[in-house]
Amino acid sequence: MFILSILVKSPVITYLLLFVFFTASVSEAQKVETIKLKKDKNAIYFFQKGFKSDSILKNKGDLFFLIVPDSLKALLSLQVENAQIQAGPNDSLVKLVYIKGYKYESLFILKEERYPGDKVQPAYELKTFVNGVSELPANKINISIINKRLKEILLENSFYTKSPD
Repeated sequence: MFILSILVKSPVITYLLLFVFFTASVSEAQKVETIKLKKDKNAIYFFQKGFKSDSILKNKGDLFFLIVPDSLKALLSLQVENAQIQAGPNDSLVKLVYIKGYKYESLFILKEERYPGDKVQPAYELKTFVNGVSELPANKINISIINKRLKEILLENSFYTKSPD
């Protein structure tokens, strides 16, 4: 109450305090950090859309971003157990559908080549095929991204789901 009465009686002190408060808050304000990613033609990105979890339920946690440069698409195989990868509404969004007991392999198949100007741009389509019987427990989903030429696993991840059995 005492400070308020001083501020009301002396406008010079009020303006001085407001000036100090304003300059201190501007100079000490947190700066917004941005993350810049260098464009990399050899990077493969595979991550969950939205909330990240090791559990997948129908229509919850089942959408994934799969970003693969065109130069690598012909070299990759996506192998999934107890689930199937289905193409989404665009070329970088895929849906994981739980189907127990089967292994699936998804490949990027060359659909067409476009010729904008003098450049040739391949257009790929994600196709999924049955690849055997899964030996994993019914509630475990395993995803592997494999380089077919080198025959090595580039990325592997496991998720869990509620088995309806």
